[in-house]
Amino acid sequence: MAITPDGSTLVVGAKRWLDGQTLSSGAVLVFRWDSEARMWIEAAKLYTPDGAGQGFGHAVAIDAAKTIVIGAPGDSTRGRDSGAVDDRVLVPHQPLQRRGSCRG
Repeated sequence: MAITPDGSTLVVGAKRWLDGQTLSSGAVLVFRWDSEARMWIEAAKLYTPDGAGQGFGHAVAIDAAKTIVIGAPGDSTRGRDSGAVDDRVLVPHQPLQRRGSCRG
């Protein structure tokens, strides 16, 4: 779990998330603080682009610029359990932008 320095955005990794299509693919849930309602509102749900068993969301981080970094230690694209890191950018009123990934 990670939160922006200003406390406006919360990121929660769920490495065993079941998305209904791929067993235990993992996910990251993004919440924004609604100061009027005084509660967290789900803003996005991110899934791994590569399938099950990778632990997508095992580790998460977010910075002041709203760049989200997501760890998937079980990714095997470059060899068994070589791991991967994805990063996404939150832009207000736009879908999440995937910037790229780094694999093992």
